[in-house]
Amino acid sequence: MKKGIRLFLAILMLCSLTLGIVACKKDDSGPGPNPDPIPEPGEYQYDGTLTKGPYVVYNQDGSREKEFDNMFLAIQYAGQKSLSSNKMYVLDSNDLKIFQRQAKNQCFMFDGEYYVGIASESDAKEWGLKKSRSYVYNGWGQGYVQLGRIMFEGSATNVDIPFEIFSGAYNYMYSKSGELVADEWVKQGFGYFETTVRLSEAHYMPSQDGEGWNAYVFINVAGKHNCDLGVIGNLFGDEVRWRLCRNCSHPDHQQGIGGPGFNVINPNETVTSMKYNEETKDYTGADDLKFQVLATKDTYKITITNLTTNKEFVINEEHVGSNNDSTQYLRFLLAASYCPVVGNAWNARSGAYLKDVIFEDSHIARYNDENNYPESTFEEFYPGADSFHYGFTQGADCASALFGIYDKDGTYANGATYKKGMRWINFSSFYDGSHHNSK
Repeated sequence: MKKGIRLFLAILMLCSLTLGIVACKKDDSGPGPNPDPIPEPGEYQYDGTLTKGPYVVYNQDGSREKEFDNMFLAIQYAGQKSLSSNKMYVLDSNDLKIFQRQAKNQCFMFDGEYYVGIASESDAKEWGLKKSRSYVYNGWGQGYVQLGRIMFEGSATNVDIPFEIFSGAYNYMYSKSGELVADEWVKQGFGYFETTVRLSEAHYMPSQDGEGWNAYVFINVAGKHNCDLGVIGNLFGDEVRWRLCRNCSHPDHQQGIGGPGFNVINPNETVTSMKYNEETKDYTGADDLKFQVLATKDTYKITITNLTTNKEFVINEEHVGSNNDSTQYLRFLLAASYCPVVGNAWNARSGAYLKDVIFEDSHIARYNDENNYPESTFEEFYPGADSFHYGFTQGADCASALFGIYDKDGTYANGATYKKGMRWINFSSFYDGSHHNSK
């Protein structure tokens, strides 16, 4: 998620796999649940015509304006520069016209890099909902009005999900909340969440297009207010630093310093870091983290423990009395994303990615007034569990989710162990064309 309050949304790449350990290292030397390349269940059939670079932007009078190797950047440029008096257009190398400024409600449809055509906004959205790799631009080329999505298997179907169209590709997974029957709360919402984040298995690549992109791993807790609590990853010099971040909807955070959007807590403090890996040609080597989130009537608190150094990092969001009865319906959201900072028509081939963020031992517990959560109160949290409500991949041409169970005990490359029967969740976001022309 990029910025703003996430009151939440939804689309995810359902890849419900109950498999054992899948070989994933590039040298096949060790086990792990992060297949490479990113898979999708079944065979994907593209609509339309595959475009071919280079892509040339022309002025309305036919004069050549600029050339791009990247379809998304060509449309972005034409959309930003076009005027009603100069309706720029884009041709691919086969002279296929893939964009020209239209009325805003006449939308351009793409299935990955396959050009599909122009349709009214309502018809284009309807088409886009049926294609998991779709991009639907408005007629000015300045924003997406629909992106492809996949709901997690077992997701609730009776919820209206407001997707974050401009926030890039991501994976979200929601818990249930409190349960109200005949005006009586028969089940409390959830007040405690914990998960182990195997960030040591993740691979990070910064954007190659010069625009700003942020990587996030976070838990969202919602009562009266929504609050994202977790870590943000950014490249600084020769390392990726993961630092504490918070995005809270409370009015105290909506103006001035620490206002709306994601804010880095203690900017000079690094929770863990990644270095460039010559073998994999990206950034790896983060420490594993333990996330623990506690929700009370007055506080949303996350404690992140670096499992290598055992150092704890804490964000304590204190808003006295803000929840009150809303503690009855508290719910949690598990998320990992790589999102653009600028532009409503982001570049889906920026080269960036955050792949293989693995969550293990994910448990939640129902709220109680004592704020005490022994293991006996834990419920597992994964698709299909009683605690699960719905989940999704947003922008499924650039994201995926995998789920599974370890079929034997094992050890990761960093020495961490996992146990047979333990469930794992794997979230990835990628803008490197991983799905391009794949089947």
